[in-house]
This record gives sequence, C-alpha cells and structure tokens, in this order.
Amino acid sequence: MSAALDAAPFLKAFANLGLEGMAIEIEHGVAQDIVDRARSIVHVGGADDPNAGETRDSIAWGNDLHAGGEGIDTRGPYIDVGSMLPKAFYEEFGSVHGPAVSFLRTAIAEAMAGKGGFGVSWSGMTRPRQKSRAARRR
Repeated sequence: MSAALDAAPFLKAFANLGLEGMAIEIEHGVAQDIVDRARSIVHVGGADDPNAGETRDSIAWGNDLHAGGEGIDTRGPYIDVGSMLPKAFYEEFGSVHGPAVSFLRTAIAEAMAGKGGFGVSWSGMTRPRQKSRAARRR
C-alpha cells in the first residue's frame, strides 16, 4: 500500500526558474513529513505483542519503501510513500476484526494542507490476497 506524490506541476514551475534541485529537496521533505506523521498515528501494539511496532517501522518513502519508489515516469517525477506490509492495508482501511485507523491518508492530508502544487495518486492500494474460505477450512 502506497501513495505517490505527484509533483510534476510543482517541479515544472521550479524548472522554469532553473531550481529543479531545490524542488526535489522540498518534495523529499514533504515525503519525510508524511512518514513521520504516519508513524506517530499508526497502531503500535502492546507490550505482549511480539510484532509491536512492525507496521510503524515499515512506513517509508522512496527507494527505502521499494526499488523504484522514486523516479520519473510518463506523468513526471514521483515519490512513493507507504508500507509494503500487508497488515498495513487492514490498519488503514479496517477489517471485520477491527475498525480502520487511517494513518497514511491522515498523514498525507495533514502534510498536504497548504502545500499547493503536489498531487497524490494512490497506487498499490489493493487488498492483500487471502485464501478462500474453503481453503482456510482445510
């Protein structure tokens, strides 16, 4: 699960001024702000949980998230922000076992408030694959 920051309009404006490097640094700062805020919101788990903090620690941006997590595609420059951990999907969107704790969408909304020029495109927001009910009974 990740979201890509689409900074093409922002970077284009800076490119017209010859300031691409500064624009990319700003984009990196926004991505780090999102990661920091998401980590502060996400459920960490109790002291008796052997995986306490696993989801928090999996939240990252760019190439720290996955190979190809930052670059330029046909729409322009992008940075992926999110978690590759399947249970992060259920934390974000909830399940029959618990309510959603929207850590990533909340962090993005807070970081993007007042920062014109960036867009957000959701990618990899697919539900983790599960076995069918029949396969789980076996």
